[in-house]
Amino acid sequence: MQPMPLEKEKLSDLVAERLVQYIEENNLQPGDLLPTEKELAECFQIGRTSVREGISKLKSIGLLHTVQGYGCIINETSLSSFLDSINTSVLNKFIKLDVQDCHQIMETRAFLETSALQSYISSDRTEDLHDLYITVRRMEKALEASDYRSFHELDLEFHHQITKLAGNSVLSQTYDFIKDSFIRRAEDLCEPQDHEKRQNDHRRLLDGIRKKDAGTVQILSDHLHCQFSQQPISGRKSSFNLENGFPVFS
Repeated sequence: MQPMPLEKEKLSDLVAERLVQYIEENNLQPGDLLPTEKELAECFQIGRTSVREGISKLKSIGLLHTVQGYGCIINETSLSSFLDSINTSVLNKFIKLDVQDCHQIMETRAFLETSALQSYISSDRTEDLHDLYITVRRMEKALEASDYRSFHELDLEFHHQITKLAGNSVLSQTYDFIKDSFIRRAEDLCEPQDHEKRQNDHRRLLDGIRKKDAGTVQILSDHLHCQFSQQPISGRKSSFNLENGFPVFS
């Protein structure tokens, strides 16, 4: 490597940028090893601390990882890994949600779920529903044990599985991202709900999905509305209806 001295200001940022440039110029692939910190420090004519900080920046966005005793390796990058890197960001833990944010999160959730279900039911595909059946059975057991925390987590997983039926990985990954980052927190602001009613809705949804009954989209819409409407926005209750199979909010 030829010496490429860097300016003194914001060295860690410059190192991160230069590392990305180095990866691109050398056509490095996932699994390839970067030069050592010592080699990079000599190349950029800076201290190893600045190199380490630059590498840390790329680790934080999921581009690199370190294997003890081996070195720094380039990661496989995908939409999923990108969303995961945002989802696990420390900053994510400090994002404050106000009531309006919760309203919009639940709107987004309803749109993604009903769109996914509409797409599946109107298609000629038949998906394996084994995971949905297992999740519903586990929710039954959680209710019997009055384990509402587990029921809540399984409820979210059931709805995530519905989004997977569309066969659209971007839709499913987007839902997974907002589920882990925001939906859980938005639901915490909801009033307590009738768990038996929710579970009965899940049974109806599973039966409708199995039959590919077009009316199942409305069942899902109504089911989400029972939860969505319990979040007051500026002194009013939120609501939505289906129009051409998709939620319309008011």
